[in-house]
Amino acid sequence: MEHNGYGVSVEVNFDDEAGLFHGDVTGIRDGITFQGDTVADLQAAFQDSVAEYLQFCAERGREPDQSFTGDAWHIVTADVQRAVAAAELEGRTRNDGSTETAERATTPAA
Repeated sequence: MEHNGYGVSVEVNFDDEAGLFHGDVTGIRDGITFQGDTVADLQAAFQDSVAEYLQFCAERGREPDQSFTGDAWHIVTADVQRAVAAAELEGRTRNDGSTETAERATTPAA
C-alpha cells in the first residue's frame, strides 16, 4: 500500500484474540502503526495513520520523516559482493551482508 508518499509493509501479523491485522509504515525512523479487521479497514487505518502523523509533525513545526522503500539499484564493490555471499552462506539474507558493510563504511572510527 502507498499513501502520500509513504509505503507500507503489511506482514501477516494477526492477533487471534482481538481478531485484528496489524501493519507498520516502513522506511522511516518514526513509528506509524495501524490495524483493522478487514483489508478495507486496514487500508483506511493506514491512510488515517499517515494523515495523523503528518498533522502531528505540522503542529510541532517539524519536518516529517520521508519514507524509503529499502530498494535501490546500484553498482556495488567486490567487498559488498563478498559480504552478501558470506551472509547467504551463513543462512542470513543478502540484505544483512550489504547493510553490515554499509554500516561499517559509514561508522566513524573511534
